[in-house]
Amino acid sequence: MMSWTFSCFVFSLLFLISPALQADQIEGSFNSNCANCENEGQGLAPVQLPLKYQAAALREVLNKSIKCDDKSSEDCVLIEWLKAKFQEFSKNCQGFFINQNGEVGSFSKVISNLILSDIETHEENSVFVKSIADFDKYCPRYNDFSLMQKVAFHGWIFELTAFPESSCDVKVKPNKMAPTTPAVCMYQLEGSTSTRKWRSQGFKPQRCAVSYKEILTMEGCTGCAFDEFQRKMKKDGTPFGVINAKGKFISRSYWASQNPLSEAALQCFEKFSSGKTPALRRKYLKECKSMGANNEWPARAQFFKRLPRFPLCGTKESEYEIQQVQKKR
Repeated sequence: MMSWTFSCFVFSLLFLISPALQADQIEGSFNSNCANCENEGQGLAPVQLPLKYQAAALREVLNKSIKCDDKSSEDCVLIEWLKAKFQEFSKNCQGFFINQNGEVGSFSKVISNLILSDIETHEENSVFVKSIADFDKYCPRYNDFSLMQKVAFHGWIFELTAFPESSCDVKVKPNKMAPTTPAVCMYQLEGSTSTRKWRSQGFKPQRCAVSYKEILTMEGCTGCAFDEFQRKMKKDGTPFGVINAKGKFISRSYWASQNPLSEAALQCFEKFSSGKTPALRRKYLKECKSMGANNEWPARAQFFKRLPRFPLCGTKESEYEIQQVQKKR
């Protein structure tokens, strides 16, 4: 598989995807992290290209092996972190990361293509590039991210969702204990087409209207999860559940793990959930009963603890992640 030096790849790709840009004789690269592009850009300031061209260029890169020439650049920090997560996480979840050959995982390819296709179509109106208040809260530097970094951040959210739902298992058995219809596939969606298809209302194609057989595939399951994710962002301005100051739900997320705990509930959970035995770890169920404690609390607490670990977020959690990667070099 062909490999590309990541920090300068977009400049080369632009001339493949847009003859019109050649005619304009654009000099330089829009990638501000490019360390060795002086000859290509004659030292001129980077050019900020329309989002549809940026998205098209990134889609080209997904099928290539990515390498970095400037280890100190943010993009390379991110790539090294994604490689480290590939080694660290369970085998089923490795598809969300990048292997040691620089190849993007199968899950990330599907998600990234869906996101980039939406950005190509809607550009600045795509929910995947707009400012999201909850992202500012958990990842303060989100609005400063490049397009590639934003796509990677959304991929991180999908991994955080798939892990508690199915341990990222594409072939997970249907959960017959779900309230309306058996929950199926990696993202534990409704098995019945008639029950889930409304989640794609207003979208083309309607990815949640697929058959039972197709929802069991990686592409079918991820496509419907993608529609539900963007439906929530369009409806509430966040992909997560919305609660008031007292922790009462204003609007729930479909996935339990994406519903935050109130600050008081989180403090209660952390106080009573530690212990060496399962009984001690479940102590929060009794001690926090007045706050509505249930078996979903661990996943909910973990999701929002892990979210700020994305390495470019500018949080103490993300700084720790970077330090750990650097120690392993």
